[in-house]
Amino acid sequence: MQQSRTDQLIAASLVATVVLGAVLRAWLGGSGWLPIDFRHLRHAHTHMGWYGAIFPLAFAVWRGRGWWTPGSRVMAGYWVAVALSTAGFLRAGYGVEAIIGSTVVLGVWLLVVFHNRAQLHWRREDWLAAVPVLVVLAAASIPPLAMTLRPDPALSARWVRTFLTLLLFGAGVPAALDRARFRAPPGALWGFAVVCCALWVGVLQHPWLLPGTLLLGGLLAGSAAVSRAARWDLRLGVGLMGGGLLAVAAGVLPFDPSVAVAGVHLAVLGPVLHGLHGDPARTTPTSVGLLGLVLVMCGAIVATTAWPTAPGAVIAAWSGGILAFGTAVWAVVPGERAAADREVSAS
Repeated sequence: MQQSRTDQLIAASLVATVVLGAVLRAWLGGSGWLPIDFRHLRHAHTHMGWYGAIFPLAFAVWRGRGWWTPGSRVMAGYWVAVALSTAGFLRAGYGVEAIIGSTVVLGVWLLVVFHNRAQLHWRREDWLAAVPVLVVLAAASIPPLAMTLRPDPALSARWVRTFLTLLLFGAGVPAALDRARFRAPPGALWGFAVVCCALWVGVLQHPWLLPGTLLLGGLLAGSAAVSRAARWDLRLGVGLMGGGLLAVAAGVLPFDPSVAVAGVHLAVLGPVLHGLHGDPARTTPTSVGLLGLVLVMCGAIVATTAWPTAPGAVIAAWSGGILAFGTAVWAVVPGERAAADREVSAS
């Protein structure tokens, strides 16, 4: 019963996240309509995805590996905090409710990694080997982010990029690729590459960090190439993630907001979401169709960098809207994740 409620809450969070994303993308495509302030919607969209979907799905992966995860009482408080923070972001952005709810959510994340600190193994070829320290580093980037929010918004935005990169490659990607049976690099190598990339895309854009960013792209592309047990569509998505990082670090793609937004959506709506939710072993027409829509949307977003007057924003809006509808339907398929996990456990 508890797991059923958790699945329902995760599905509701996914639906809310993609609906908010579709509204934002439609406005950027010229719809001319927003129910509330753009920044407030964007904050709610981003945080709901991480708080209500990616981390609870990662908890399930970690629990399957024998990690400590929160019990029903802690998770009840966690979901209240998710609801409070989301309502707060929608009402006033980084206001009182959002700060209180986000603090509780972060506290649960840190509680989990504290209980699992013994899982930190730098030499082990394991996607989860560096998760505890990378999540702590992500948390450590929050105070400077908050302190620079008003006096230096540009610097605060760079801290946001560092924070989100640490979360993406420190928690979301490892959990998804572990569940989806991708071959992992040594924990130390992965952790080093993630930290270098997080700093380079954010607060320390120095050339000496580029080798680490190139390494991260290479590790992802290499894992996609050798992971024969993984789904081919997920391998394609992971390969594109790695290739995108390599292209940006090598200067082939400009590192600008459009490219960054496209990269994050490719990762989260592609390998991360489909690695964490649904069947990690079987490619379906639905998964291929959703990945295709992700590629169309992200390609259109990137195209706006080179051709600002081209219809890229409109294409991104339409494909994003169809993607949101398809993902919402896929997210609420009864028992899909539970059945897939039973099959994986039995194999």
